[in-house]
Amino acid sequence: MPKISIVFVFLLLYNSIISLQAIAVFLRYRNKPISIIGAITSFAVGFYSFGYAMELLNLLSGNISHAFSWYKAQYFAIPYIPVLWYFFVSTFSGRKITKKEITILFILPVLTTIFVWTNELHNLFLKGYVVEGNYILRGPFYYLQIFYSYTISFLGYYKLLKMVNRYKTVFRKATIIHLFAAVMIPVTASAVYILFNLPVDLLPFGLMISIIIILFEAQKLHGFDLESEIKNIVYESSKDLIVVLDKDGYIISANKTFENFIKNLLGKNDILYQPARNILSEECLEVIKHGEGVLKRFGRYFEVWANPLRDKKGNEKGKVVFFHDITDVKLSEQERMLENERYKTLFEFAPVGILIEDEEGNIIDVNPEFCKINGRTKEELIGKNVRILAPKEDVEMVKKNIQEILSGKTLVHTVRNVGKHGEIRYLELYETSITLPNGKRGILSIQKDITKQKNCTGSH
Repeated sequence: MPKISIVFVFLLLYNSIISLQAIAVFLRYRNKPISIIGAITSFAVGFYSFGYAMELLNLLSGNISHAFSWYKAQYFAIPYIPVLWYFFVSTFSGRKITKKEITILFILPVLTTIFVWTNELHNLFLKGYVVEGNYILRGPFYYLQIFYSYTISFLGYYKLLKMVNRYKTVFRKATIIHLFAAVMIPVTASAVYILFNLPVDLLPFGLMISIIIILFEAQKLHGFDLESEIKNIVYESSKDLIVVLDKDGYIISANKTFENFIKNLLGKNDILYQPARNILSEECLEVIKHGEGVLKRFGRYFEVWANPLRDKKGNEKGKVVFFHDITDVKLSEQERMLENERYKTLFEFAPVGILIEDEEGNIIDVNPEFCKINGRTKEELIGKNVRILAPKEDVEMVKKNIQEILSGKTLVHTVRNVGKHGEIRYLELYETSITLPNGKRGILSIQKDITKQKNCTGSH
């Protein structure tokens, strides 16, 4: 039986208390993906520490039966910790865990728990517990479980180191040191336990320290503080698609609007820490490179603008890219253009004269038929006042008519018109007020030449 110091028991109990404090902190931020898995991992480490302390306490008191019960109880936590650690690190790095992964990776831990609690029937996990001074005599399944646990744990360490290496240009130096320590502390604790054949496994302490370090960094990187929380609300509630790229072109963050858009159109769920070229088109990347532009994709129009992401020294570390959906505006513009084309066609080919003037009576536009009726070119008319078309004795009447039309009246009347060479024509006018493109009031005048009819009537 190993020589055990009571100090180790108290340290394990203290470690389990720390795990409860970590759980409380994680649960304060239940809306964060890392919160629940962090709390579960902390609970597993805390339960392992408590169970281990109780086992050692009973061994010290010579109660082997109770010690073995606590040994078996620990296996409701021990085989699951490496998998939970892997999920915890994956979530911290922004990767989403699938149900399939959870099912596959928990198969061996569940079998381990079953084999431990049914060991008396097969001795596949243990051949003996505290036998002739030996603490445990290991069975074949014990070694399989150890190999699996270390493999999964080191996959988690590798993922954390990979994240540090990829984003070393974005993360602060302190963050890199902390995350590196989060890897090395549990690895070192395991190595010391194995190499020096210590009576107590140091891994619970190493894991708990590592979890606390990652919790500390998550509070900053995942926006646990109030200022970041406010920014996060704006970020996530925006109807614009927002994505953050590092300077190497990897996606390091995206709001839900962007994630849902990509998921619905491309069927891709895992976009974080992927190269942007795997998600965005070459045309889109060119627009981002230039800083702004309009992009048409999947039948929709987007106004795109990219703002540089800088550190405190002003060095560019990446870009924040906004995609503003302007499809409705663009379609409205197209409809207006089409409508304008229709009106232009009607305006140009109408069999009656059409004149548009401002509220002072200055001519803004005329159609070809109007020019024909008045014997003047478009260039001779635009910019002139309509008074040039009336006999001198009718000028005051023209002013009066303009005021009446602008007051809201629609006039249908017959006027005399002076041609380019002084000839008198009779015109039947339909005139009403309109709103000009600049928002000011104007007048639409539609005229028909009735000189012949008037002359025929006069000759009779």
